[in-house]
Amino acid sequence: MNPVIVIQARTQSSRLPNKIFQTIGDVPILSWVARRAARANAVDGIIIATSTSPHDDSIENHAVESGWTCYRGSEHDVLDRFVGAAREASAEAVVRVTADCPFIDPGVIGGLITHYQENDLDYAGCVHVRSFPRGLDAEIMRLSALERVLASDTQPRHREHVTPYFYEHPHLFRIAPYVADGRWLRPDVRLCLDDQMDLQLLREAHALLPDATPESFSTLELLETLDRNTELLERMRAGEHRHHAKNHAEGIHHTLATAAA
Repeated sequence: MNPVIVIQARTQSSRLPNKIFQTIGDVPILSWVARRAARANAVDGIIIATSTSPHDDSIENHAVESGWTCYRGSEHDVLDRFVGAAREASAEAVVRVTADCPFIDPGVIGGLITHYQENDLDYAGCVHVRSFPRGLDAEIMRLSALERVLASDTQPRHREHVTPYFYEHPHLFRIAPYVADGRWLRPDVRLCLDDQMDLQLLREAHALLPDATPESFSTLELLETLDRNTELLERMRAGEHRHHAKNHAEGIHHTLATAAA
């Protein structure tokens, strides 16, 4: 059985409220993420996982209008929400993506799934060991392993951020990072959305690919185009340094979940 992709989404972001409905090329960010993720090989569909808060009714409405499954669960216990979505899909394994990564790459997701399956893992991800551009973040885990985490004596951060328990307890699970190589080895590039400055940079990057839709290009094409536009690339790198310093100063362990749980 192929894994399902669960996309965590919320509207109440502190840095850029309602950011998932901001647009790039007239397409909402949430649609960018879902439409690109859905192109990954060897997956059995996508689920939009949001909260039961009335603030997030718009997410369910958008998912239904777009033909995507929507699961609603706890607003603050994101781990429980995530497990609930996976159980509803009767999935043996689940890929975790957040809704603030508009240029997520289906090929990277497919490679992650292959890495997980070939090594018979409980958990794999390209988050804990940073090697891909930020914004291509994805993780895959066995549902049975995730249920063990849910039943464990967890800390609040484990309930909020879903996956840290795996790489904080490597002796309990079969885990291995999915590490970039070759042209993908670009940890300096920032392609995710936290604030208004990120949004401006992402829109400028998209403008380098005229008429690009979520289905029409790979992230490698975008990276190659950015390499020919060094001024924008340097601003993206500066943005990554800015966010890293800001999160460090705030004492935040900045992982995939911090951005859009």
